[in-house]
Amino acid sequence: MARCYAHTPVGALLATSQISVRYLAADDWLKVTRTQTVGAGRDTYIADRTKSEQTAPPDAGGSVHGQIAGFRFVTYNDTTAVIQTVWRFPDGRMQAATTTMLWQDGDWRLEFPADPPDPTPVDSLAGYTSWGGV
Repeated sequence: MARCYAHTPVGALLATSQISVRYLAADDWLKVTRTQTVGAGRDTYIADRTKSEQTAPPDAGGSVHGQIAGFRFVTYNDTTAVIQTVWRFPDGRMQAATTTMLWQDGDWRLEFPADPPDPTPVDSLAGYTSWGGV
């Protein structure tokens, strides 16, 4: 598990990107979720995902995940960073997701709201900083 992120905007950005990918796709997603996330929606996510994994057919393929294509800081202060990331999927579509990172116990934690907003379709990276060579 990646941890000890810098207490800076870039540290929050790296934390949201790594924690988001790991709670969605890593084999140790449960440990990541329990350790690196907080919020009213966390326990519901854990319960729903655990149930889904227990009832999924053995040959069920994994869901298709996107790659980060861009980002922008919505707000930042010493305790809270709100970051919007754009994810590009294999079929070319893009969507933006907003995450809130909270500085707690010396590290950034991803906040799971009780009612998370749906991702928003995005047509271009205008207004975003490109991620990597994308």
